[in-house]
Amino acid sequence: MRSLAILSSACGLQRWRSGQYRSSLKQYRSSLKRLAALIRSLAGTGFEDRRDMAIARLFLNTGARLEEMSQLRLEVVSLQHRELYVMGKGRKARVLPLGAKAVKDLDRYLRVRERHKEGHLPWLWLSSKGRLTSSGIAQMIKRRCKAAGIPAVHPHQFRHTPSRIYGWSGVETSTT
Repeated sequence: MRSLAILSSACGLQRWRSGQYRSSLKQYRSSLKRLAALIRSLAGTGFEDRRDMAIARLFLNTGARLEEMSQLRLEVVSLQHRELYVMGKGRKARVLPLGAKAVKDLDRYLRVRERHKEGHLPWLWLSSKGRLTSSGIAQMIKRRCKAAGIPAVHPHQFRHTPSRIYGWSGVETSTT
């Protein structure tokens, strides 16, 4: 499994051999399989497919909180610099770096977003009725999990994925 290879290199072979992370890794692999199945189910070219894929990639890539994700506006996205600017808990501003796949999926969403009937709104995430709220994002994830035939994934589970990889590799995670 490619993700296991990435994970083991991120946490270091020494730690894996010592068994320090073995039980956490089992839980992580189970969660990772569900998230991978969800990502595979989001492939498509329609507006909702592109939006949902971009949301899932950003969650996985950045570890953003659900409320941070729902509050995103167009002006805080910089594809050129591969980063997002978010206002987190306690009105704390953060810069979240974006990986290549997240940038690609976000760019695809932005192109179909331009043609959306509510495309004039400043919010990044749109639905058929306007802005997609945090409740709407959570409902979308639940609906997409059901369609993919996997147990429901709570949006907060996405937050743990980058945090665990960074933590196992020794990166300070108090800012994520």
